[in-house]
This record gives sequence, C-alpha cells and structure tokens, in this order.
Amino acid sequence: MSLNSNKQNNIVVVVEDNENVALLISNKLNSAGFNTKIFNFGSAAVLYALSNPNSLLLIEYYMPDMTAKDIVQSIEGNRIIMPYLVMSEPGNEKAIIEMMKMGARDYLVKEKGFMDFLPTAINKVFEQIEVEDRLVSVEKSLRFSRDKFRHIFNSITDAIYIYDFEGNFLELNDAAYKRIGLDQKKNTNNLSYLNFQTDEFRQDFPRFIEYLSEKKHVRFESLEKDIQENRIPVECLARRILYGDEDAVLTISRDITENLRIKELLEQKERRFHRITNTISDYIVTVYIENNQAVKTVHSPACVRVTGYEPKELGEQNYLWLDMVHVRDKGLVLENVNKIINGVQVEPFEHRIIKKDGSIAWLRNTPVLHFDRHNEVISYDGVIQDITDQKKIEEKLLDQQTRLMATVNAFDGLVYICSPDYRINFANEKLIERTGYDPTGEFCYKAIHDKDQVCPWCRNQDDDNTQTMKWEVKSPKDNRWYSVVHMPIAQSDGTVSKQALVLDITDRKFADQELTKFNKLYYGLINELPIPVFRVRQDGVIVSANKAFYDLFHKNTDKDLNLWDILPELSITCAESKMLTLSNEKSEIEKETELEINEQKERKILKLKPIIDENEETVEYQGMFFDLPDVAK
Repeated sequence: MSLNSNKQNNIVVVVEDNENVALLISNKLNSAGFNTKIFNFGSAAVLYALSNPNSLLLIEYYMPDMTAKDIVQSIEGNRIIMPYLVMSEPGNEKAIIEMMKMGARDYLVKEKGFMDFLPTAINKVFEQIEVEDRLVSVEKSLRFSRDKFRHIFNSITDAIYIYDFEGNFLELNDAAYKRIGLDQKKNTNNLSYLNFQTDEFRQDFPRFIEYLSEKKHVRFESLEKDIQENRIPVECLARRILYGDEDAVLTISRDITENLRIKELLEQKERRFHRITNTISDYIVTVYIENNQAVKTVHSPACVRVTGYEPKELGEQNYLWLDMVHVRDKGLVLENVNKIINGVQVEPFEHRIIKKDGSIAWLRNTPVLHFDRHNEVISYDGVIQDITDQKKIEEKLLDQQTRLMATVNAFDGLVYICSPDYRINFANEKLIERTGYDPTGEFCYKAIHDKDQVCPWCRNQDDDNTQTMKWEVKSPKDNRWYSVVHMPIAQSDGTVSKQALVLDITDRKFADQELTKFNKLYYGLINELPIPVFRVRQDGVIVSANKAFYDLFHKNTDKDLNLWDILPELSITCAESKMLTLSNEKSEIEKETELEINEQKERKILKLKPIIDENEETVEYQGMFFDLPDVAK
C-alpha cells in the first residue's frame, strides 16, 4: 500500500482494550502531529480497516474479542494488506516473533519509556513505506527505459531471470547465461526456469506463483543447476513485474559459496535481532538538547553498517558525526541542525558522509523533534537511511539520458517523437532551429510541413505499428526532399508513439536526377554508334550491348549472350577457366580474333578495356569490334 508522505493526512488506528492507555497513546501521537482513531475491540478495528485501507494499525496483541494475529488475518483475508505495529506487555516475545514473521513493521513492549519512543517508531514506519514507494517508482522508470539502459541490466553480476507464470524464459542477462552455461545465441523459447531448479522447487512452483501474487516479492535460498547438472547454491529475490503486456516474474539470483552461505545465515539472524531491537535497515541517532546546544548523542547499533563506526565511538565524540559529513554538504547539514535546535520542523534531507573505511555513502536524514511542556526542543531523533545504491541508479540513469541527448542533438537531421494523436512530445535542437521555436505539444504535420491536417503519406496510424518504416517525401513547407525513418516506441500505458529520424536528401535527389539524365543520354549515344559495343563480366556473360552488336550477330535482345559462344577461340590469360583477366601492367587489350556468325567465320579486331570501381578493382570490361584494315583482309 501507499501512505501519504504528509503524516497529518494519514490515520493511525490505535487498537487498545484499555481506554486510559488508548487515550494516552492517542494524545502522545496527536502531539507529534499524527491523526488517530481509537478502537477498544478488535472486530470494530477490522470493520474500520476494511473501509479505510490507507491507515496504519497500532495493535495490542491481546484484545478482548481477538488477538492481533486474528485481526491481521481477518483484514488480509479480504485481500487488503495494511502496515501494522504490535504492542504487548513484557513476556510475550514468542507471540511478537510470530507477528514479525507475518509481516509486522515493528513491535513495542509496554515498559518504561514506551510512550516517549512511540512517535519515533510510528514515524519510522511512515518513512519505510515512503522509501518503498520511491523504490517502486524507480523500478517503473527502469522498466520504461529498459531498451536505453540495457547495458545496466547486463552489467549486473547477479544472474537475472525473467519468466512467465509457467516458468518459460522471457529474458536473461549475461550473468544468467553464463551461470547456467547457455550460449547467448541459442533460442531460449523452449527452455524453462524450472529446468535449472530442484525437484522440490518445481513441485512448489504453483504455490510459489500464488504466494508471489499476494506478497508481490519473496526472498529465498535454493540450489540452481547449470546445463551440466552442476548444483549452485544461490540466494534469490523474486518479485512480480509487468513485462510488456503480461504478468511475469523477475528473479535476481546471487551465487554464494559455503562460507557466504554461513555468513548470510548469520546476517539473517542479525537482521531478526535488529527487528526486535527496532533497527531493521535504518538506524536512529538521538540528540539531546539543553539551552539550544546539543549535549549528548546516542546512536543505535545499526550505525556500524551505515557509517563503519561503533555506537561508542560516535557517542564519545559528539562532533564525529559532523566531521563525517562531506565537505560539500556541511553547509546544508549545519543549516538544518540549527533550524531543528530552534524548534523548526525540517523536511527529510539527503547528504553524503565519508565512512570509516574512506568510502562515500549517501544518507537520507529524517528529523523527528520532541518538545517539553513549554514547547521547547529537548531532543530529536534522526532516522538515518543509506540510499547509496538508489543514488547510483539515479546517476546512471542521468548519465545515460545525457549521452542519449548528446547523440540525438549531434544527429545531422531532425529527430522528434510524436504521440498516436500526432502531438510532438520531443524535438531535437535541429528541429527547434528549423521551426524557430520549441514545437513540443504542437501537431507534427503543422510544425514539420506547415499543413493543417494529417499528411497523406504518414504511416502513424498503420495497422502494423510495430515495424520500422522508411519513405522519402518532399515537404510542402520548404520544397526540399527528406528521408524519413519511423520507429515505434511502446509506452507504459499500452499506446505506441513514433520516433522519427528525418534527413535532408535534396542534394542527393538532384544528383540522382542528373545521373539519370546523363545515363539516358550516354546509353542513347552508345546505341546510335555504328560500331558494335558491349559490356561483359569476368565470367563472360554480356550484360549490355548496343544495336550494332545485336545486328552483327543477328541475336535477339531478349536472350542472354555469352562471349565464349561467339568467340570460341578467344584466349586471354585464363581461357581454360573462362575468366577474363588483364595484366596489371596493361590497361586494355587489342586483339585480332575470329567470330562465328551464322555458322560462318569472320575476323574482327576486338578491343577490351577494364571498368574500374572506387576500390581500384575490375568489375566489368567494355568491348568493341572493328573491321580489319583492307591490307589485313
């Protein structure tokens, strides 16, 4: 689910059977800026939750009519997933652990200090949900840009498999091909993800898909097999995605050695411990304030993972946290700290730190202020989140977009993208220069060709709009010729936009027309010559000849002729293989030869001259027949 980032717009549903405790909790949360709703019976809370799914539940485990487990199962039985926290008296750790496994965001023990920590715990859940929504947004952006940033997909060292709900492969990255030992050129249409899984996984696959449809993502460990039946221990994160127009599963599989497996098991136990001690993936730093001065800081154990420093190190050196801040971000951090000390609520802000090992990490700091009865700030909690990986993805996306724009603007032609209703969504610099303004939002036929209706040659609405199409057109706007390439771009809403590459080919068109005129004139003159003229390939096939040639041999122009048929005694270097070649030292041949015309033999002078292409290679020969001088006759 998605809660509003403004906590005043969300309801915290307090499910507590003790009316006095419920009222104290409500007042505490209201003073921290939260809106609350109190229920003293679990069944009433269930009915409210079904009608108000965009709420956060704070549940006492033992209610008069049902337990917290019963409440959650009743809500999720109606296919509604809501975030919730569990409260309990000390001694109910077993029940609490069970609720954590079911998906509780946090749990609170009703002991000394419980009320003081409550706003921080609630705020932390809201921040977690906001981060999750932000990650979902990043995933959607990556899915939309998958073709542009495919190298990111293939540069990931973990194997990534995308397959349908039957297990059939839809796409694999380079690491996946290497993992299972498949040739990337091999068609994977007939291969299934299940071919490389254990028998147990194959048997549980339908239940796995069903569970994934409900929970959206699941993390698990398994054994994969490569094409040689070698077993590979892996840790997998699978989630349901939209692949094109169909639902599919994306599984990220990481190869782990035995040592890494043991390490991962230890880390899982550590993560479970951190859940119980209220530190999942973030950590909280509490700063105590007296007389507008920070006098003490307390860092939770998770600070080691984020900063590299132990809580004791950070606690003993009050200014170590500020010293860690990157020099370019210290001004921002100091400004926000001063505002907080003076009682000003600050929005979450992002900055860099230099960790103990010297590496740089991006953090998101969400301050939660605490006031005394005189409305003076006595302390504040900073919920610290490591967003380094997210920042790297954003930087890669920005870099790819920058490179793409540079390439598009360097293209020596017009580039634009238009929607199915002919509206321009993007125009490159060349098109802006041509129109004299940015035509984004305008009809393409108006901006490009100055027409008031769709161009008759346009292919934007063709039935087959998935193919790249090419054509040439003379624009009525400037009477110049253009080559147009239309390429489809699938949008996330199912529509298909078109990207057009338009290149001015006016000069080429004029050159083609002039060449056509020249060829007509040239071949016309050749055909009028009284001397037999022909062109022949190296294999002896005559590709063209003038009228005098055909008259000489009394041949039909519709029939193919071969030089060997009319010159049986011809011998030019490679006569045995019937291939014409000329010496490199000789540019042409002049030879007296005997022709066979209508079963009669007649002697003529044959001249052959090579026709050379731009690579200095002989492609054909031009030949002519001359009568012998009278003396020779």
